[in-house]
Amino acid sequence: MGERRSIKCVDVQVMQLPHYENLTVEKLFEFAETYDNGDPMTVFPEVRKERLKLQRSYIGNCIYTIVG
Repeated sequence: MGERRSIKCVDVQVMQLPHYENLTVEKLFEFAETYDNGDPMTVFPEVRKERLKLQRSYIGNCIYTIVG
């Protein structure tokens, strides 16, 4: 299944993620898939259907915590 990892709550960096019409969950995941710095996709579920159920703010905060 691949190596998975988790982020402790105290380590999460929170940011404001504005609601833009073109900033979709799919685009956030596309960005995370192209990034190799810490491999942000390892903190999300492997099944695409489960990933799409996550909130935009959660996805954005996880990516921001790993990528910076």
